[in-house]
Amino acid sequence: MFENLDVFVFTMGLTEGWVDRRDGAAFPVAPGAVSDQIDPKHYEFVNSGYTAVSAEMTEFLVRLGRVNKNARVVLTVSPVPLIATYSDTDALTATTYSKSVLRSVAGDLAQNFPNVFYFPSYEIITGSFNRGAYYEADLRSIRPEGVAHVMEVFRAVLVGRTEQIRIEEDSPRFGVDAEYQRQLDVVCDEEMLVR
Repeated sequence: MFENLDVFVFTMGLTEGWVDRRDGAAFPVAPGAVSDQIDPKHYEFVNSGYTAVSAEMTEFLVRLGRVNKNARVVLTVSPVPLIATYSDTDALTATTYSKSVLRSVAGDLAQNFPNVFYFPSYEIITGSFNRGAYYEADLRSIRPEGVAHVMEVFRAVLVGRTEQIRIEEDSPRFGVDAEYQRQLDVVCDEEMLVR
């Protein structure tokens, strides 16, 4: 896939995760949340900072460039706040930290790599100018109108244009309603902590 893609769209979601101390494997979900056969001494919680996230994303972009010199990348940041955190703070503070790190990294990568473009789906949904209109009553889930607006702007800015990133108009894509329904079925990683 990486060798043949034209455009890679990647949404950065959160900075929290788990690492297996034995081999360094990373997990986005607390191991104990998905299995009761876990030995806690083998796993460690990590909350990556700017330096770690930037280094990992930079390494990915460099490796992608080695196998596909024409690949273009669209980075976004998820507007969905954390519902739980394993850090020593509350979910609101953890969300602000996580999104700030990710947004900063995405912006710097877009400035430093000519084939990387930042698309502001995070800002479109979370901006105070929309008075929270794109959030459901739970203040976490994104309403279909929000998804539709983001996709409208995405198409207007990126589809069929000749700017930095160009996605062909005839590229296969899901309808907004179908994609939104598919996303509703996805359980976010930190939700496993509160189950």
